[in-house]
Amino acid sequence: MAGTVPDCVAVDNEQLRQLAEPRPMTGLAFTETGIVPDGANEIAWNNVAIVAAGGLAEEVVRRETAGKEVGVGKMAMGLGVFLVTGIPLGLFGGKKQETKPVKSNRWLTFGSLVTRQGEQFAIALDLFNFSGLGEKKQLQAIVNFRVLIAELQQRTSARLNHGARFVLASQPLSLANYTSLSEYESELLWMFNTAP
Repeated sequence: MAGTVPDCVAVDNEQLRQLAEPRPMTGLAFTETGIVPDGANEIAWNNVAIVAAGGLAEEVVRRETAGKEVGVGKMAMGLGVFLVTGIPLGLFGGKKQETKPVKSNRWLTFGSLVTRQGEQFAIALDLFNFSGLGEKKQLQAIVNFRVLIAELQQRTSARLNHGARFVLASQPLSLANYTSLSEYESELLWMFNTAP
């Protein structure tokens, strides 16, 4: 792209000001002046730069055993033969059980909170304690995540990434079209470096 548009320069991600390694945030508390992530110091409202949400489809592969299951009677008989003769019954013609892969997909939803100094807090919805929302807490994690993003948007001047905007609009995170975690991280990096 550089050279095709006048006054356009290509910038590699490594040349940008980098974010700190994400710290897991398992919960938070709201105060009058900011938020307090579990195990961290208070972050002032005006220090929250980015509120982000992302989601990825993950393929899970398990191995299931195929073939005949060995019954209790057969196992007891094999143990008896072994105790009497010292020869394990399975050594002579025992059939190895085959395994076949079983694939399934699951959706992972996650979020981030980035401060103006580049400190980054990671939110895993499955592990996050939303009790800091108080009376606004709901039964579903994604609804609680929406409430959390709305609270942060209302109380801060933080920018929202594509995913957070979809969550606020009650639309599926798959519309944000993240195909890898690195795409999500690049979006955060560029948002951080282009902040006003």
